[in-house]
Amino acid sequence: WIYGPGADGIVKSLNAKLDAARESAGKGNNKAAKNQLEAFANELEAQRGKHISDNAYYLLKANAEFVISKL
Repeated sequence: WIYGPGADGIVKSLNAKLDAARESAGKGNNKAAKNQLEAFANELEAQRGKHISDNAYYLLKANAEFVISKL
């Protein structure tokens, strides 16, 4: 669902944002976790239709928004 030249870099970048959010949430820093998840969602938006399929975009964005709402 993430494709094209540079897809590996996009996957790494998205994973880094998720890892940072998980670490922040684990330390009780929910504000930082929210910011990192919002950065994740922004990157999804920026890559939608370029390197991220609509299916991936909707699935990942919905999950990010759900987690943000629970922090």
